[in-house]
Amino acid sequence: MALATLALAGAARAQVPMEVPGAATQVQESITPQGPPPRVWIEPRVFARQWYTDNYLLSGTDRQSEWTTELGASVLAVFNLPRLTGSVDYSLSGLYQAQGVGQEDHLQGLDANLLLDAWNNTAFVEFNGNVGRSRVSAFDVQPVGDFERPNLAETKQFRISPYLRGSFNDAVDYELRYSRFTSRTQADNRSDIDENTVSGRLASSEGVARLGWALDASRSNLDYSLGRKVTLQQVIGQLNYAVTPTLLVYVQGGRESNNVLTADTESYSTWGGGFNWRPTQNARIAMGANKRFFGHDHNLQAEYQMRRAVVRFTDSRDISTSQLGLGDGSTTLSGLLDALYGGSIPDPVQRAQRVQSELERLGLPGNTTNFPGYLTSFVTEQRIQELAFVLMLNRGALTAAIQRTRSNQLNNSLVTGDDFNFASEILQKGWSVAYAHRLSPRSAASVTFQRQENVGVGTTLFNRLDSITLALTTRLSARTTGVVMLRRSSFDATTPYRETAIQAMVSHRF
Repeated sequence: MALATLALAGAARAQVPMEVPGAATQVQESITPQGPPPRVWIEPRVFARQWYTDNYLLSGTDRQSEWTTELGASVLAVFNLPRLTGSVDYSLSGLYQAQGVGQEDHLQGLDANLLLDAWNNTAFVEFNGNVGRSRVSAFDVQPVGDFERPNLAETKQFRISPYLRGSFNDAVDYELRYSRFTSRTQADNRSDIDENTVSGRLASSEGVARLGWALDASRSNLDYSLGRKVTLQQVIGQLNYAVTPTLLVYVQGGRESNNVLTADTESYSTWGGGFNWRPTQNARIAMGANKRFFGHDHNLQAEYQMRRAVVRFTDSRDISTSQLGLGDGSTTLSGLLDALYGGSIPDPVQRAQRVQSELERLGLPGNTTNFPGYLTSFVTEQRIQELAFVLMLNRGALTAAIQRTRSNQLNNSLVTGDDFNFASEILQKGWSVAYAHRLSPRSAASVTFQRQENVGVGTTLFNRLDSITLALTTRLSARTTGVVMLRRSSFDATTPYRETAIQAMVSHRF
């Protein structure tokens, strides 16, 4: 699964001269020009993959094998220009079936995060885009990976947000923002979403005094194609105090109004507080909690960095208005490596090259520690707990993650056709462990174990997916990589299945 995801995501990988922290010096093939850090890094890629499975339909009774050929290309662009920062990662591939069990199709993937300084460090435009295959239901058959399989649908999400930001006499900061978000999915029984948000913020400038303040106001209009229209409004005031240079505490309160729980708009009081503490340069703990219209929300983040390792823990409870995947991107393997190299490589382009190069040398994808969510059709309340870490060894890496998520749809009187019509509360639990070992400067072997369980609380709905993946990655030339992967999957549910898959992939970077 890990190496197949690497190929399909189309994330271009760069090979730069480096060493694993603490590793002995070793000579490596350099394809990165010497000199000042690059402002722009663009790397196209082409790849071909051959995939065999003995159970393409993931059936327990009608097992049918299939040979699938995939041909595709991708491009990764990272920008660190004076007016443009961020990255765009896009891939497109075609699938060709040998036996006609599966349908010929195409796959595309997009992960884009860009920030444009439109005018004089005052007017900005932020863009986020994501295209990929999402799981439709938590209770239907669960596939491994994001190929053309049952219970998967292409989902496209885009957000564009122009805003103004500045300061009055270096004493009061302001921000005025508009945001437009759209979500479209091929699943007919899940909502498309349109969201428009206007928000404003006034706050005392940082460093002016130990006692600060902030005032935030926002209004969001959401339209769910299978639900109904929703309006969310908030006005929140905050006082914060810097107890020490490393400890900030705050309290806040205000009013919020919406029509999520009721047909008519209702108003609610909200109040809470929290702190942000950095006891050492390598450790950070942040905690916030509030009384809200649906109960209590909270957000706990804890991180500790060492020379060879990063550990992150998050625990949050809040509402979700979109179909974004569960979990926090900072706890993926890419996010952990980005944090590990953040102190030694401040330049974002060079750091992205370092992260992608390390992923390629180890033969692991950036989302190794990520767990898939499922599509919803209305506002949901979610409690997400994640613990993830990565440990870099002299000749390899060990990464692991564990996650627990409880979700329920707010306003159960709505019949939207999603999973919450079968279970008012859904529990997801999962863990993964991966170890990659560099056999030589050109080759690496990896093994990945993963388990995920989905439970309809108070019902008989239950399934569990276990998979083990063995992979061998080798650099055939300076810019060409080959991968061979063997995967065994076991799915336990009312309709279980077993699957064995073999994949071979060759990719070339230009």
